[in-house]
Order: sequence, then C-alpha cells, then structure tokens
Amino acid sequence: MKRVLFATLAVGSLLWGYTEDIFGQKVDTSFELEMQKAKALRLPYAQDYAPQKSVDILLEMVKEKADYYRGHYNLALAYYELKEYAKSKESFNKALEIRQRLKIEDATIFNAAGWVAMQLQDYKRAQELFLQGVAHKHLNTQSSNATLFGNLGQLYFYMQRFDEALKYLTIAKEQYGSTSVEATIESIKEIQSKKKKE
Repeated sequence: MKRVLFATLAVGSLLWGYTEDIFGQKVDTSFELEMQKAKALRLPYAQDYAPQKSVDILLEMVKEKADYYRGHYNLALAYYELKEYAKSKESFNKALEIRQRLKIEDATIFNAAGWVAMQLQDYKRAQELFLQGVAHKHLNTQSSNATLFGNLGQLYFYMQRFDEALKYLTIAKEQYGSTSVEATIESIKEIQSKKKKE
C-alpha cells in the first residue's frame, strides 16, 4: 500500500506539479485527493470508517512533506479515533508548531486540539487552546465560533467555574446561534439558584 501511495504521489508530481492547498502551502497536486480519502476514512459516521488506513495515508504524506500542516492536523484527529492519545497530542503539537512558524491563518485547530485535551481531562491545556481560539475568532466561521465558545463554556462547567461557563455558553448562544448549549446553561442557573438559597 505504501509503495502504491508513494508511486501515486510521485506520478502526480510529474504529471500535475504543485499547487497551493487551502492553507496556502505548496503541495503536490495529488495531495488533495489523498487528503479527501484520508479524511473520509477517519470520520466515525462514514461508511468506509477505517482510521488506521487514514493514518497510513497521512503518514506517507507527512513523510513526503514534513511541514505539511493539514497532514499533521488530520493525523492528530485520526490517532484520536484510534485512541492513540499520545500520538494524537504529538501530531497536534507538530501542527501547532508548523502553524506558528509558517504563519498559517487557521484557528480551527485550537478548538479541535482543545476538545481532544478536554476529552482527555487535561483541562489546563484545553483552556489554553480554547482561549487561543477565542483570541483568533476573527479567522473562524460563525459555526466554528459557536462550537469553540460552547466547548470553552463546557470546559468551565466541568471545572465548576460556573460564572465563566455561563459567560462563554451565553456568547455561543446569543452571538453565534448555538442551540446545543441551552441544557448546560439551564443546569448552571439551577446550580447557582440552589447556592443562593443555602
């Protein structure tokens, strides 16, 4: 499989050359097709769900282009699907380093890496990442910000920092149209109401 992928990538470079990907990186034109395949294989609701195959494809891509931001980012997500959390964290850190070094204007990684850190109960790291995402919210879409602010609010809820949780959940709801935060907002209001009665 690795030889076939490498051959595909090599032939692609000769036939089609190079192009810029969605983040402005110069990549082999065949990378887009391979990236779409790798993404589809790592999505848990996809018909062809096979995160290990996704990892195999992505490893070949980052082997060919070591500073491939999108490759490391998706590799982190694929490793997370495989429950290989140390490798997921390592790939996120590599993607974050590339993002900073190459000045790639993408803020979605802060939410994705923060969410994974939150799932692993590394709340300090999750908070750092989510807050970096908030600082770069101007780069996000409306729905990305709804998710980001909702996740930060949920994190503070888990940390029992209810005032901060309510602040960010309310922003997610009122400024970005999130409806998924309503139940948590109601839970916080109930908790705060009970505390006032005590």
